[in-house]
Amino acid sequence: MSQQTVYVVDDDTDVGKAVAYLLMHKGFSTQVFTRPETFLESIALDGEGCAIVDLQMPNLSGLELQQKLHDLDIDLPVIFLTGHGDVPAATTSMKAGAIDFLQKPVDPDVLIGVVREALKTAEKLKQERDRRAELEQLFAKLTPREREIVDFLAKGFTAREIGQELDISSRTVEIHRSRIMKKLSVNCVADLVALSIAYGLR
Repeated sequence: MSQQTVYVVDDDTDVGKAVAYLLMHKGFSTQVFTRPETFLESIALDGEGCAIVDLQMPNLSGLELQQKLHDLDIDLPVIFLTGHGDVPAATTSMKAGAIDFLQKPVDPDVLIGVVREALKTAEKLKQERDRRAELEQLFAKLTPREREIVDFLAKGFTAREIGQELDISSRTVEIHRSRIMKKLSVNCVADLVALSIAYGLR
């Protein structure tokens, strides 16, 4: 997790600096932003880490910033740290995937614990993205006909049943299946089906 960054987004400069100092003192890499718009311009799609976000900020609230990250398909775990929290806002943020909703002033040990949890979540999300990219590369090798056959295999169809559906011989299906398994680097149909399900086929 050495490359992970904790992004602190708070329009109160003193609060942002204080949170960043605490985190750096504990060994975390941090970046501070006083404007959520600047943060959005700076964060990359593959940015690793988490964000500590103030709820009430001018122009763009913390909840709106969280939604913007979602719209941009940026999987960055969010921790809300605010002095103006209320139950509806906390409920909304948690439903949208926030890691936690903390009130200022926050116990330093509590904040550090939540940050560690968020970074673990970020690492898991990165692994999932990397795995998804690997699967995309594998399945991109398949021809349209092979993709059709994989779809049927993922649903549990036999070679004979697939042949009937596609109006081809079961032998032709078996040949396609063999080529598919070679392209996807699997040794048996069960592994092929498991890989297809992981990719999102049913």
